[in-house]
Amino acid sequence: MPASDLIYDVGMNNGDDTAYYLHRGFRVVAIEANPDIVRSCEARFRRDIAEKRLTILNVAIGPQPGVAKFWIYLDRPEWSSFSPGRAIACGLRTKVVDVRVRNFGNILQEFGVAHYLKIDIQGCDIHCLQELSRDTGPMFVSVELTKFEEILTLRDLGYDKYKIVLQGHHRALPDHTRSLVGWWNRVVSLSQTTSRAAAKLGRLSGRIRRGSLHVFERLGLAKRTDWQFPHGSSGPFGEEAPGEWLSFNDACLRWLDFRRVYADTLWCDVHATKSCDSAATGLRQAA
Repeated sequence: MPASDLIYDVGMNNGDDTAYYLHRGFRVVAIEANPDIVRSCEARFRRDIAEKRLTILNVAIGPQPGVAKFWIYLDRPEWSSFSPGRAIACGLRTKVVDVRVRNFGNILQEFGVAHYLKIDIQGCDIHCLQELSRDTGPMFVSVELTKFEEILTLRDLGYDKYKIVLQGHHRALPDHTRSLVGWWNRVVSLSQTTSRAAAKLGRLSGRIRRGSLHVFERLGLAKRTDWQFPHGSSGPFGEEAPGEWLSFNDACLRWLDFRRVYADTLWCDVHATKSCDSAATGLRQAA
């Protein structure tokens, strides 16, 4: 049975997702290949590590254990990966380090089955999913959706309810991508490019959204929350992830329509759960 208080944060990055999970009262096993980020997060979460609420593994995930070359993108560390191709294409500075590679199945054996598994590791997400089984799959899982392989693997693992969420913007994928919301999302998608001007636009958009939310909360038009998700974080999960639960077919059709309009200018996360699990239980409340 999944542990009700354990979360895997695979692709910890700067720790914003881990901070939210800890805030909600969960224990976290965070996995990050970039040793520079790991050192920063060890300092940020020193108290949580000492209290054994957080374990940080400085490893990469792959099909076979060993050591591999890992390219750190100095200008966009969240894009760092086993390949320098994206950095070369975008003119980004890189440095190469050797990282230890672990099989995710081995990590599951060490720490156990979790309540929620978040995966965002730049093209290697499938290596986590392929190590799950119907018995070791968490109650909730989210993964960056880049190709059909991820959602097909989730279906084969018994997941039958899905939410498609715009990554970084924490909104459900609209059903009609040619709507006004879709147009604005396309403008905001410039923040995913490498130019400094586009990055500034993305940050400005985030400030506008947060400011608007504050105004709506003051007017009683939006629900007041105890956490503001930074731009680029994975956002809420499980039942609290934005949008309605969709069937496999509906989720695929919505994502295909999205890809037809936006191609690679925006990215999505797919959140998944199983009918019997999601009907019986929700998110654990903070202690």
